[in-house]
Amino acid sequence: MSSPWSPPSTGHPTLLDLLDIPAPAEQAIDGVSILPVLQGEALERETLFCHFPHYVKATFNLPNTWVRRGDWKLFRFYADNEDQSDRFELYNLRDDIGETNNLAEQKPELVRELNQLITEHLAETEALVPIPNPNYRNDSHWQLSKETRMVHGKDSFEITSIGKDPFLSTNRLPKGLKGDLILKGEIRSNAGPGSIHWATAKNPRFGPEHKVEYAFPQGEVLIPFEIPFSSDNPLTSLRIDPGSRKGQVTLRKLSLQTSDGAVIKQWLPTTK
Repeated sequence: MSSPWSPPSTGHPTLLDLLDIPAPAEQAIDGVSILPVLQGEALERETLFCHFPHYVKATFNLPNTWVRRGDWKLFRFYADNEDQSDRFELYNLRDDIGETNNLAEQKPELVRELNQLITEHLAETEALVPIPNPNYRNDSHWQLSKETRMVHGKDSFEITSIGKDPFLSTNRLPKGLKGDLILKGEIRSNAGPGSIHWATAKNPRFGPEHKVEYAFPQGEVLIPFEIPFSSDNPLTSLRIDPGSRKGQVTLRKLSLQTSDGAVIKQWLPTTK
């Protein structure tokens, strides 16, 4: 843009409107006055945008931009797929004000249409946009305990437990995820029985009330597993305790699914 640009804001133009002061001619303002809304009138604007290109670990916020047009709201989460492509979530706010039912897969044409609006808005405002990390590894989505070592193979997590409390946890989960779920994959272990844990916005700490223990045959053979669990509140993080003593664990084909088999999140590709 050829003229100075002010940060996206509704506050600045609203104050100017309230005080009946014209904006400086040399300043470009990316925002509109919401005075009509404060006066009980409709805001005449076809689309609304929010650009938040930051991580906030404490609140599990991911870098994203969203656009709302009519009843539809599309999120673009930057480099959040396993191949570092952008991930999308689409919600119909008329039917789903809590944003719990992601319709992105069911409506790909609408996703492309709204995503183009985001692209045009970012270009128009010259916004800074996160770029993929050239040093990215798929296992960077997981945080490890001090007693856990992990190497990401082509199609597996190779885990070494050096103590009694190995675990890996992630908060990279779809927004609003709850209900009857299944952690599915293949495991080979000589590190003893393990467990899975989950946390929610209502109960943000891992605890015994959100825990499922499992025990599979120990040895050198990969064994398919399914661990069902259920949460009444949206998940914010998931933790896998792959064992309970020193040893080696291999995880393959790791995914999170609904009770009817729909894949929600896949961390390790299915290999033939």
